[in-house]
Amino acid sequence: MNVELGEKVVLMMSDLQNDISSAAYRIVGLFRTASPGFDKTFVYLKQAQAQELAGYGEGITSFTLRLGSAFELEEQVEAIKRALNNDGLEVLTWKDRNPLLVLAIQAYDYSLAIVVGILFVAIAFSIANSFLMVIYERINELGIMMANGVLPKNIRRMLYAEALFINLLGTGMGFVVSAVILGYLGHNGLDLSDFAEGLGQFGVGAIVYPKVAAADIIVGLVVINSVVMLSVLYPAIKASRFQVVDAIRFV
Repeated sequence: MNVELGEKVVLMMSDLQNDISSAAYRIVGLFRTASPGFDKTFVYLKQAQAQELAGYGEGITSFTLRLGSAFELEEQVEAIKRALNNDGLEVLTWKDRNPLLVLAIQAYDYSLAIVVGILFVAIAFSIANSFLMVIYERINELGIMMANGVLPKNIRRMLYAEALFINLLGTGMGFVVSAVILGYLGHNGLDLSDFAEGLGQFGVGAIVYPKVAAADIIVGLVVINSVVMLSVLYPAIKASRFQVVDAIRFV
């Protein structure tokens, strides 16, 4: 609206009697959020001013509680409902108020699960292919080991130990690099100002501060270790079934 501090604006609305109520207010502050749509449609008034403009007297139609992360949403809702004792007031969560947002979050989670699944399948095939190349380059070595009495199960254990060592080494290096990058971005933020206008439609600010939950790290470690161990299963079995004479004579 191209207004500045100290100027006046007139607000109009229908009051409780469905009459048009209006009043002039002087601007004492301007705000800007990550959502341009929110900025264009919301103004803030003092409670007494809003009640007078709407003709509510001292009445309040609704109020919002913001809970910390330590609180369980559904448990708190049930506690509030019990405290109100069914006196005609309605208790709604943000999920009840914004079903489209809930749907969008679910769609994002499903799409993310599909992408992650495809990524891990690709990683599994890559690891299996790498280990197949490794064992075929070491057929003579494996044949000599078996000729000297090394049992097939020990061949499998050796390859699993190698895979575990490589996995731990790669995971450790990845953890250190990720910790440095995320620590820097978490403190200084990732500047996406070139995309601010488009991101604003989704309520995302120009500066993004990434955070990683401990649960995400644990799940990632469990999944990647499982994928690696399963990927090495076929190459390890393949290596343990080489015929000793053929393996030694393999060129």
